[in-house]
Amino acid sequence: MFQVDLQAYVYALSCVMIASIFAIIVVIHNLNKAAVSVVSLRKYGLFFLLGLIGWVGLAFKDATNVQMDLTLPVLFFIICSFILLLALKECTECDLAVFIVGVMHLLAVFANIMMNNDFDRMILLSVYALVVYPLVLFFAYASAKNNKNIGSVIIGFSAFIILCGLPLQFYGIYVSQNPHFVYGVALVTSSSGFILVGIGFLTSVIISEHQQLTKQALNDPLTGLYNRRGLDYSLSVTLNSAQRLGKCISVIELDIDYFKKVNDTYGHDCGDYVLQELSKTLMDSARSMDVCCRLGGEEFVIALVDIKLDKAIEIAERIRKKIESLELVFDNKVIQVTASFGVASHCNDIDLRTLIKLADKALYNAKAEGRNKVCFET
Repeated sequence: MFQVDLQAYVYALSCVMIASIFAIIVVIHNLNKAAVSVVSLRKYGLFFLLGLIGWVGLAFKDATNVQMDLTLPVLFFIICSFILLLALKECTECDLAVFIVGVMHLLAVFANIMMNNDFDRMILLSVYALVVYPLVLFFAYASAKNNKNIGSVIIGFSAFIILCGLPLQFYGIYVSQNPHFVYGVALVTSSSGFILVGIGFLTSVIISEHQQLTKQALNDPLTGLYNRRGLDYSLSVTLNSAQRLGKCISVIELDIDYFKKVNDTYGHDCGDYVLQELSKTLMDSARSMDVCCRLGGEEFVIALVDIKLDKAIEIAERIRKKIESLELVFDNKVIQVTASFGVASHCNDIDLRTLIKLADKALYNAKAEGRNKVCFET
């Protein structure tokens, strides 16, 4: 019967790990050249580079009869884990925790260098993983939550795999006292962890770039508000839900009065500043479920969810007064602006385009009646 030596599997694992990590490093190098806006790109690059060196060292140790202890592989594992923590930490605000963990890593590195045998180093590695990898899990969860990116969840799962192997490692250390068993478990869990970090990292890149492209497509670059496409996209689900539940949708459309005069008098930079400040006022006045949009130029729309016409008129009047009371300072000059408002509302057969047309008609009436006022259409 055909049999394969277990050592052959170790060689195969080393080859797979070296090839996989090298491929990820090539991808990261190309991402750097493409100027992809991914958080912690350089840290992940260093993580995989050190990981590659560590796995090459392990492969050399296993494939030759050269007497090498585990000092360098353990050292690389500790440093790689710390870099992974730093990469995940960029999306959190746990500076004190990272400082404490940094001191712990220095102590672990010193202990690894001072130890006399590999069995003690495997004990150190198991205890180290028990202390540090719950933190990797925490930082991965925080990163996933802040960035809304499942890639960090996959990275967190790599830490979970390593933690799952610890009971077996402690069994091999304290019960069977079998260093080969402990080494084998550590090899399997750490290799799985590395591959999962690679998958999680690449997933993070894809999702991050998708989020960035979506933001560019749906948001106005000057004000950060939705553009018209973003308004349609953000309300697509809300409108269907409102129709099904019989809720009302109200639209407030506003236009800055005599905005051309601001540009002509103070310059276009000042005009951009006014648009940005007015956008902040709109965002501060809206609820989280409402949608603020810059239609173009000095024209804005606010879509109010589950708000009837009379309440929408009150909100528009409140925003009008806020804008009127703004004292915007640009280049040591105080600029005051006003805005005209048109309001419309539907409660049954809701059509966003029709609503905006009605609000636009009301806005035209507000301008015709002297500006700086609120008009509505039913």
